[in-house]
Amino acid sequence: MARVVCEVCKKKFKLDQLFLMDLLRPSIKELLQSQVEGINFSGYICSADLSKFRAMHMQQLLQREKGELSSHELEVLENIKQQEILSENVNKEFANQ
Repeated sequence: MARVVCEVCKKKFKLDQLFLMDLLRPSIKELLQSQVEGINFSGYICSADLSKFRAMHMQQLLQREKGELSSHELEVLENIKQQEILSENVNKEFANQ
């Protein structure tokens, strides 16, 4: 199976481990464009980077709505990110069996 490069981290992944960036929400694309120089939106993003940018987007939304985030809210965002990483690891384990 061919391996494809993630546009964010530049690591190679199997195609079934990536997401087509053209299908991302416009708000996530805007965040990616502001953080990743020369990003190609016709390419792919790995699940770890997508999770990271989704969490960043949620944090920005909460900050805009509420101002500064409490330590509890920051902890919830971190737990969401960790849960996505854990679910990714479980999926990898299952695929390897």
